[in-house]
Amino acid sequence: ARLLLEGIAPNGRFSGQALTDVLSRSSTWTATGHSLVTALGGTALAVIIGMNLGFVVSLTDNRDRNAFVFVFVLPMMIAAQVWALAWLSLPSPL
Repeated sequence: ARLLLEGIAPNGRFSGQALTDVLSRSSTWTATGHSLVTALGGTALAVIIGMNLGFVVSLTDNRDRNAFVFVFVLPMMIAAQVWALAWLSLPSPL
């Protein structure tokens, strides 16, 4: 958001010329293209992996199913735990 704001309003003042300069640079469009490729590639990879893991967990008779599910839910649990600990330590003295 800050980069967009600097592109259209450098130093807090709107400038049509600054916007034209930013949008006319080839590096702007190269960076935009790279961002879109990364986003779409990551999304496609996540969908492929997620569909395969969903199939393995829900439709197969895997004896280690609970451990398998735990391993893939663990990152979400750790993030919530870190967030909770950060809020708990916020009012504590240094």
